[in-house]
Amino acid sequence: MHNKTYKGADFEVLWQPDVCIHSTICWKNLRSVFDPFRKPWIMVENSDRETIKNQVNSCPSGALKWIEISASGPVSTTQVSEQEMIYVEQKPNGPLLVKGDFVLVHPDGRREVKEKITALCRCGGSSNKPFCDGTHAKLGFTG
Repeated sequence: MHNKTYKGADFEVLWQPDVCIHSTICWKNLRSVFDPFRKPWIMVENSDRETIKNQVNSCPSGALKWIEISASGPVSTTQVSEQEMIYVEQKPNGPLLVKGDFVLVHPDGRREVKEKITALCRCGGSSNKPFCDGTHAKLGFTG
């Protein structure tokens, strides 16, 4: 699928369908703007800029993006420097390697600070989820 852009006066909402996990958060919380039963399904003219921006920023998959528009064109809204970024590397037939410091929030709400590099399970077979324990090799996981 191709990305779709919905233009407001001084901003755009970008929707990346291939990334969308269809959590329904966008349209359940702001149906006047996000309505999957209409075409187009995003109508930025139906609410104010800050309300839409807050809703876009609550997208859990990152499929919705907020883009500021100035007289000279789109303006990056990223406030993180390259050095501060967290990198995620997908290892062939293995785990996701998360490189950088981050907070892992467990299903029970417990927070765990992870530093430097963390291997997360992709195969679903780890007995230490969400962390990789090498089970992918025993299972013959490919992906």
